[in-house]
Amino acid sequence: MSLKALKNARLVGVCTPDNTGRLMGKRMPIRRWAEIAAEGMLMPSFHLATGIENVPALDLAVTGYSTGWRNGILMPRPETAVSTSLEPQTAIVLADVLDIYGAAVAEAPTAILARQVDRLSAHGLRATVATELEFYLYRTSYREAHARDYRNLEPYYHLRGGHDLLISSVAESFAKPLRAVLTEAGMSVETTLGESGVGQIEINLTPRDPTSAAYQHVLFKYLTKGLALRDGLAATFMAKIDPALPGSSGHVHIQITDADGHGIMGATPGAGGDAHGLSVRGANFLAGLLAHGQDFQLMHMPYHNSFKRMQSHSSVPTNISWGTENRSVMLRTLGHGEQLHFEFRLPGADMNPYFSIAGLLAAGIAGLEAKARPPAPVEGNAYAADPVAAPPLVRTLGDSITAFENSAVAAEALTPAVHDHLVRLAKNEWMAEMSVVTPWEIRRGFERA
Repeated sequence: MSLKALKNARLVGVCTPDNTGRLMGKRMPIRRWAEIAAEGMLMPSFHLATGIENVPALDLAVTGYSTGWRNGILMPRPETAVSTSLEPQTAIVLADVLDIYGAAVAEAPTAILARQVDRLSAHGLRATVATELEFYLYRTSYREAHARDYRNLEPYYHLRGGHDLLISSVAESFAKPLRAVLTEAGMSVETTLGESGVGQIEINLTPRDPTSAAYQHVLFKYLTKGLALRDGLAATFMAKIDPALPGSSGHVHIQITDADGHGIMGATPGAGGDAHGLSVRGANFLAGLLAHGQDFQLMHMPYHNSFKRMQSHSSVPTNISWGTENRSVMLRTLGHGEQLHFEFRLPGADMNPYFSIAGLLAAGIAGLEAKARPPAPVEGNAYAADPVAAPPLVRTLGDSITAFENSAVAAEALTPAVHDHLVRLAKNEWMAEMSVVTPWEIRRGFERA
């Protein structure tokens, strides 16, 4: 795909994900490709500081007025080049982030994930990852939605479509060309289905190594929004768009393998496995994910809105729990033996996959290194579980920042500099939340307060 994409291109878009997972970069004529491939592309360092509104934070050590907002370098990775009919004769190429002197920038999302992949590799292990993405599709265009203040939007269908084949067929006018575009970009779609919300769709992609899975994830969102723009529609990956409707998830499936690709998380009970079919290392990894659930929650739930998705009996976890084939827990085990893997059900569709996958790996590695053992699995309704056996997750952005900031495990896994960088970014987001007075607050308190 990469050679063909570049060979037929007239434009090349060199880009890297920012802190929200958006692709940020520049397009240039193909005649400049040889130069950029050899020397990299100069790029202002704003993308290291941007939040969801694409406005840079001003108090970061990595970039800002303290450094004069100096340029950095995007060094393209030609093997990542993709081209689709959505942007004919244009190749999109992912790049690594370097500083102006050519040194890797540890705070870049791609580097944050790469560090955890390397740490796992030091244990002789690899990970295979797939993200499930849900989104709401509207017949209202982005431009019209903005003009309406994002209210009174028309969903692609007027009824809930959870697994209803007839209702989801209505979305095929969008889903079919989307699958085609994703295939052109080198992705393999596993399933397309209508989800429980009015106008909600889920598309699942084939598992990849963590770096490829994260790139696949951000490309998926880029292409979904691009197709919606082209067709006068709107798609949103907000975690919670309507209080009366289900949120949109970004579940992460993760399997740990040895260097030869054999799954190491499961084993037959009595033959190296425990009563739940977990191997020793599988149990260690699971225990780390549970023990450090609050420590890394911020990396899976980055916004105030992310926490609105956490409602009891909503298929979204509210406590730190695990179980086999149980959709009310935080971590669900699937398969058995070499095929056993975990589904991490906490993230919403608004998460940055580079951060979320990195947080998962960091927590799991901590469990491996501590040879930790998990508690008993939850049977049945995890929302009613004993809070001692299944401690609650934090329920606000502010509390998740505190848990992350105070976590020695997170600081060690990410390095103190990167840990501080993520804390500062999160506090900027939190202050944005705290400075807003909502219509709901005014309706409640104008006369009554």
